[in-house]
Amino acid sequence: MGNINALETLSGSIAADVSLSGVLSCVGGLSGKVSVTKEYDIYGGEYKIVPKTFEEQVLPTSNRVPKEDVVVKEVPFYETSNDSGGITAYIGKDVENGL
Repeated sequence: MGNINALETLSGSIAADVSLSGVLSCVGGLSGKVSVTKEYDIYGGEYKIVPKTFEEQVLPTSNRVPKEDVVVKEVPFYETSNDSGGITAYIGKDVENGL
């Protein structure tokens, strides 16, 4: 609690989960500028993701700032001929790379 008179300026900061800082002046009326900033950690995980079959993937990005775009690659798809004269399609399995 405090007082502001017409010849003084109130300045300071408040810190908690966010930081609030600024200057308020009542010279010629109450005016000023207040800004709020919050610091976040940088996301340090993978940025290129290949979807996995029957497995959920979670990127731990909550309350973090990424340095670049997260790219979700296309679902792996591979076709090969089979002994019956047909084609076998592999969806969600990267056969070429053994994954």
